[in-house]
Amino acid sequence: MPLDVAGKRLSNGDVAVGGGAAVALIASFLPWTTYTQTLQPAFGIPGGTSSNSVNAFGGWSGGLFFLVLLVVLVLFAVRWFGWEGLPALTVADFKIYAGAGAVMVLLALLFIPTTSNSDSYLNGTLSSSTGAGLIIALLAALAICVGGYLKREDSQPANQAPPPAA
Repeated sequence: MPLDVAGKRLSNGDVAVGGGAAVALIASFLPWTTYTQTLQPAFGIPGGTSSNSVNAFGGWSGGLFFLVLLVVLVLFAVRWFGWEGLPALTVADFKIYAGAGAVMVLLALLFIPTTSNSDSYLNGTLSSSTGAGLIIALLAALAICVGGYLKREDSQPANQAPPPAA
């Protein structure tokens, strides 16, 4: 069921891509991994617990996730506002959205093993857990991927290049 926003008609694919991109942008700044360090009491000094978290920018795959997200946001904004400055693209928009969403899912999944760390040492332990931001970002990336798939039936913008002759 298409949605009318600000006088423009949005397809289900547009809603999924735009909503997923907005949620992924917010999720990039939420905690993706939480680290907890527990110290055992020693020599009469009481132990304690401390914790810290990192967002998408705490690992290389999260940073790449954000860059791919920026590409999706820019293309969506250009199509939404109808700017004429975008050169003709040889790839259909739905393929860009679906591909970018799939890459974002892969990068979000790669973030888990690249930032996970659990270790025991002489006077304590260090453990990590997946944060809510990573789970939200993963779901948002899936929404972008599905939205790209749903957009395959949408008409392409007027400045879309014709397919190359075979």
